[in-house]
Amino acid sequence: MSAVHGGALPLMVTSGYRTPGHNAALENAARNSMHLYGYAADVQVRGYPPRAVALAASFFSEGGIGLYDSFTHLDVWQRRTWIGRPAAGERVRK
Repeated sequence: MSAVHGGALPLMVTSGYRTPGHNAALENAARNSMHLYGYAADVQVRGYPPRAVALAASFFSEGGIGLYDSFTHLDVWQRRTWIGRPAAGERVRK
């Protein structure tokens, strides 16, 4: 995004590491979320929609990229992508 914008852009982390108790209290959080291990972050870039952030990340990421209405989830686990939260037991698109 910096190449398009012409300079570095602030990346706001809206969720990083989560304690097991905090993760369990979140309505749609995965039980084995990468946030529990410090391997994930939900991010926003002011002025860019989550879709643009996810697209930029796809050029550099070997991990997971989840697209949500107000943020983009990035993690360092296996390469996969999804929109919204996958249903329980549903395989994510690769």
